[in-house]
Amino acid sequence: MQPARRTKGGDVARFSIRGVTLDVPDDGLTGHLRKALEGGYYEAREAELLKAHLRPGDRVLELGAGAGFITTLAARSLGGAQVLAVEAGAQMVEAARANLATNGIVGTEILWGAVVPDDFAPETVAFLCRPAFWASGIAPEGGVSGGVSGAAPRAGRIETVPALRIGALIARHAPSVIVADIEGAELDLLAGPLPDDLRLLILELHPDRYGAAGMARMFR
Repeated sequence: MQPARRTKGGDVARFSIRGVTLDVPDDGLTGHLRKALEGGYYEAREAELLKAHLRPGDRVLELGAGAGFITTLAARSLGGAQVLAVEAGAQMVEAARANLATNGIVGTEILWGAVVPDDFAPETVAFLCRPAFWASGIAPEGGVSGGVSGAAPRAGRIETVPALRIGALIARHAPSVIVADIEGAELDLLAGPLPDDLRLLILELHPDRYGAAGMARMFR
């Protein structure tokens, strides 16, 4: 890691992982997250799964881009236009877009908003931005099952963000691969039918949010 540096938007810390340069806002970091970035094991499992299973011609839809690390790895492997990503935290959207540019990625779009089921009626959703950006997620009052637990400490701030329906995203990008780390909101998104041509799903599960019943619902 390089020392934190001053940018127009405030302090950021620069990290290098698997050849990817990541600038992360200091106020989106906590001790555990910083150690993961410094130690090179941030999103290591997802990175290894991408390396092992991506095929030429794949189209990746990433739900929960964070700082853009997995986004960058996928775009480097497949080409920028093959990757579409979504991130709900406004600060992290800007960080991820900047990181794509820093790493020479062209053609990858990062959309701002929270991914919701197709039957979600409102056009916006409450999103809880936590001190560690990787723990942020749809707030309990957001109306999506499995979101950030109301029983957990509510440190952070609520942002109102666009609601992006999963069906529209799939129709737009026609992904063969979906990568999702959305802090429990996968319960509603992935419990329904998925496209027949979706061949790979890389998913971080959060059974502490929805229990065995939720796990069974997703994988029945």
